[in-house]
Amino acid sequence: MGSNCIGRVSLRIRISEVFRRRVTVNYDKLGAALFPVLAMGYTVFALWEQLTGNYREETINYALFLGAPVFLLALVAVTRVLREGAGDKTKKQPPSTSRDSTQRWLRPVALIILTGLLIGTISTVGYIVAFFLYVLAVLWLMGRREPLVMLTIAIASVVFVHFAFVVLLDQQLPAGFLEPWMEAGVRSMRGFALA
Repeated sequence: MGSNCIGRVSLRIRISEVFRRRVTVNYDKLGAALFPVLAMGYTVFALWEQLTGNYREETINYALFLGAPVFLLALVAVTRVLREGAGDKTKKQPPSTSRDSTQRWLRPVALIILTGLLIGTISTVGYIVAFFLYVLAVLWLMGRREPLVMLTIAIASVVFVHFAFVVLLDQQLPAGFLEPWMEAGVRSMRGFALA
């Protein structure tokens, strides 16, 4: 009977030790995963609304073309955050310089400015030129410097946007100063897509 009482006391001590331990939250990981998780949740919600509601097929396709890449990119971001192990804390970080801290906030600010320029100029210069220059600028901003790779990614992005939105979803995107040439091209692409 005495050993049973000792066992209960030691169990209570162990449980209280568990509750006394500080739960450490990695706020960097939490912050890095917050927006991708929210994006995934909103994408699932939007697709659910589109698929269960009484919407036209074009509207559902539009949601799928927007939602699927957002969901996949957010899933990749969350996976990368979760894969970063605790071993990262033990690595010795080089002391940050003022240049590092400036670059840390300069990239997001530059990205916001570039996005604002894209939105502000897309109706004037057209989506083809605007997206092409935007993708090139973002790639350069993110450290990509190989011209062939940058041009390939920018051209592929413009072709994807054009084919997905203009040809398949029949959405009018601003052509800007390329409008006379775009009308003829869109007509021929629709015939190609439907054949």
